[in-house]
Amino acid sequence: MARPKSDVRRKAILEAATRVIVAEGLSAATATIAKEAAIPIGSFFTYFATKAELFNQLFLELRKELAMAGMKGHRRDAEQSEQVFHIWNNWHIWNNWMKWAQLFPEKRRAMEQLDVSGEITQET
Repeated sequence: MARPKSDVRRKAILEAATRVIVAEGLSAATATIAKEAAIPIGSFFTYFATKAELFNQLFLELRKELAMAGMKGHRRDAEQSEQVFHIWNNWHIWNNWMKWAQLFPEKRRAMEQLDVSGEITQET
């Protein structure tokens, strides 16, 4: 029976991929990403079948993180009208996005590279 996948290892790969993409670009070898994540190359392919799959998963994770940052301060238990106001009052969301970009410049740069790469599938 195969060992269950580790969330810690998967996260390490995604974080390493972010750093490597910023440093070397999208053409960086999967071996470089695995080395940066401190895992064997075989383990990389346990989590992501291809580099393209890694790129798509990383893009989703970064977009999700950015979306969550935009909604910071949003009360989910608030009245519907207040929730709509928060979403439509987009200066607050924009401000949160800018704070995220300042706090995580590597993630922002990696996301920008992925966004224009042609590697991100329509499904993603």
